[in-house]
Amino acid sequence: MDVSNFVNELNSIIQTSSIKNEVVTPTTSLPDTVVSKQVKVLIVSTHVNQVNGYSKVVFNLIKQLAQHPWISIVHFGTQRLVNADLGRAYPSTVKVIDATAKEKEKQPGFAFTELPGVIQSEKPDIVFIYNDLATISLYVEQIRKSIENRFFKIWAYVDLTYVSAPPAFIDLLNRDVERIFCFTKAWKDALKAQGMTRPVDVMPHGVDPAMFRTIPRDLARQTLGLPKDMFLFTSVNKNIPRKRLDLLIIAFVKLIVRFPIKPIHLLIVADKGDRGGFPLFEIFAREIKLNGGSVDHFGARLLITSKDTCYKDEDINMLYNCGDVGISCAEGEGFGLCTFEQMSLGVPQIVPAINGYSEYCSEENSLMVKPALRYYIPAGHNSVTGEAQMVNPEDVSNAMQRYVFEDELRKQHGRLSKEKGQEYSWDKCTKLLVKRLKAVQEEDD
Repeated sequence: MDVSNFVNELNSIIQTSSIKNEVVTPTTSLPDTVVSKQVKVLIVSTHVNQVNGYSKVVFNLIKQLAQHPWISIVHFGTQRLVNADLGRAYPSTVKVIDATAKEKEKQPGFAFTELPGVIQSEKPDIVFIYNDLATISLYVEQIRKSIENRFFKIWAYVDLTYVSAPPAFIDLLNRDVERIFCFTKAWKDALKAQGMTRPVDVMPHGVDPAMFRTIPRDLARQTLGLPKDMFLFTSVNKNIPRKRLDLLIIAFVKLIVRFPIKPIHLLIVADKGDRGGFPLFEIFAREIKLNGGSVDHFGARLLITSKDTCYKDEDINMLYNCGDVGISCAEGEGFGLCTFEQMSLGVPQIVPAINGYSEYCSEENSLMVKPALRYYIPAGHNSVTGEAQMVNPEDVSNAMQRYVFEDELRKQHGRLSKEKGQEYSWDKCTKLLVKRLKAVQEEDD
C-alpha cells in the first residue's frame, strides 16, 4: 500500500486554484452500444463483500435498482474481502468488476487509475460514485485526466461526516459532477451553505427487515453466551478516531464506579486497538484507577469481541438484539447505520446531537447529548477536514444512568425507536434515485 502517493495526489487536488472557473459539460452524444430505453449505471463503491457500512448500503441499493429491467448495472467494487465470504449475493443481472484485483499499482485498494479504462469499455450513461469527499475527488480527477470528451454524467453519493468540508472539494463537485446525493436534509443544507450549486438530493439509508429483525433479548444473550441479568450497553462502531471509543469508555467507567454493585456492562464490537485505533483495555484500566476503582473488581465489565470484526449480517443482528441500550460518542457522523439498524429493532439509543443522528433520533425516542466542544480536524489527521463536535463524557455518563434506572423511559424510547426505524425501507429510500434515472431514460428516448 503506497499511502504516500495517495496523500500526495489528494493534496494536489486540495491545492488546485483554478477549479471554480472550469466547468465541464458532457457531450450529448451517446455511445452506439447503449441499448434503447435502457440506462446503464456504473456504480463505483466498496464491494458488497466487505465489513463496513458502505458495502451494506450499496448491496441494498443494487438490489433495489436491479428490480427495474430498464436499469443496467455494473459494479466497480473496491476492497473486496479475499479470505471471507459474508454471503451477500449480487442479483444475477448485475455485472461485477473486482476493482482492487485489477490494480496494477497497489494503492489503498480504490483502483483510481483503473476506473477510466472501465468507463471507456463499459460506456455507461451514469457513473455513480459512492464514497467520502476525498475519494470521490480522486476518482473524478482520474476521469478528468484520462477522458477528454465525456459521454456520461457523474453523480456522487457523498458521505459527509464533519461540517465545514474543505472548499476545494465543494468546488470540484461544482465543476465536474452533475448531481449530488447525500444522506440527510441536514447534510444537504450544509452543502448548500458552503456554495454547492449542483442539484442536491437526499437519499437516506434504510433497513432490510428480512435481515435485521427482533429476537428476544434473553435468547440473543443465550446464543452469544452472555448472562441474562446484566444491564448491557452496546457499541458496534469501528475503532477509528472519529467514533471516539475513548470517550465512551471514560463515560462508562464513571457510571460503574458510581454504582459498583449494579451489574452494568459495555460490549464493544470492534478490534481492541491493535490496528491503529484506541487501546481500549489500557484506557479502561487507567480510567478505573483514575476514578478510584479497582481493576480486579471492574475489569470484567468491558467486553470486546474476540473475533476480528468480520461478522455476517445475521451475526450483527444477534449482537444488536442482545443489548439494553445502544450508544455512540462519535464526533462526526454521516448517517450512523449501526445506530439506526439497532434502533429499528426497538433498542433505545444514546447519541450526540449532531448531523447524521438527528435524521432519525430525537428527544422523543432517544437520549441526545449536546456536544460540549467543537474543534477543527487538521489535514494530517484526516483526508477530509472540517469541524468536529465532541461530547463531554460526564454528560454521556449521566444519560447512561438515566436509562439504567428509568425503566419506563427506556421502554417508551425503545417502542418509539422501532416505529421510527420502520419508516425507512430501502424501497422508499431509493425511489428518488430511480426517478432521476427514469428522467435520464426519457432524455435518451
